[in-house]
Amino acid sequence: MSLKEKVMIVNLTISQWSARKYDAKASKEVEAAHNAREAGRFNKSLLQSDTLKEIGKVANQMRTLHYEKTLPWGDNGDRILSTEIYFEYITQVGQLTLAFNQAAEQFVTEYTSLKEDAKLRLNTLYSETDYPAEWKIRDKFKAHVGFMPVAESDDLRVDMSEDVLIAMRGQITQEMNTRVGNAINEMLDRIRTAVKHMADTLTETDKVFRDSLVGNIQNLVETLPLLNFNNDVKVNDAIRIIGSLCVDPDKLRNNPAFRKAIAGKAKQILLNI
Repeated sequence: MSLKEKVMIVNLTISQWSARKYDAKASKEVEAAHNAREAGRFNKSLLQSDTLKEIGKVANQMRTLHYEKTLPWGDNGDRILSTEIYFEYITQVGQLTLAFNQAAEQFVTEYTSLKEDAKLRLNTLYSETDYPAEWKIRDKFKAHVGFMPVAESDDLRVDMSEDVLIAMRGQITQEMNTRVGNAINEMLDRIRTAVKHMADTLTETDKVFRDSLVGNIQNLVETLPLLNFNNDVKVNDAIRIIGSLCVDPDKLRNNPAFRKAIAGKAKQILLNI
């Protein structure tokens, strides 16, 4: 099975209005009051809105999901998604996109009232030019996921000499191999990061930790086999090995000897990944 049958390119773009604005005049006034120069930048908080915070929260959830379910590909934001988890991904992203858009629509209905509140709160710092027009504000919030097939060297169809085509196909193949290698390295880096965090945390015998210390390892054990589109042996071995770290968090808390043993095992695993 070729690579383009195993994965697809996916690109997530999110835009949102920050409701913050640099105020050059206020910054100079602060510097003058303190007889200072280049002391900092005063950024106004234009609106106080729980709905705006909700939009940011959902956007962050969408980005987190996107990076968990995909692997790096291009340097333009493109990532690759395994066809095995396409429906899971698109369902979860779709739910978050719906929540994002609903919150954005709610913010639009509140926008005029929020501006009136800002006039009182900001007083002389308020400036109408800091705010987008009411009819433009909805366009400040967008979330979109785009998909494209992965192109391979055999897809190259241009009117060039055979020698040039062979050279170009070789370059494409080399670039593809580099990108596949980068994707594999990210999977291994995710494992190393989670295992190192566990080792460091458990080594400090008095350090409090959450169940997610183990949950993060378990999530990798469940997710990475689906992301490992190239069935890389090193990734598969690492997934198998870290399965031994999926233990009861309460036992780690209540049994010092067990905690020490798992910390040692985590350190040893790091040496072999």
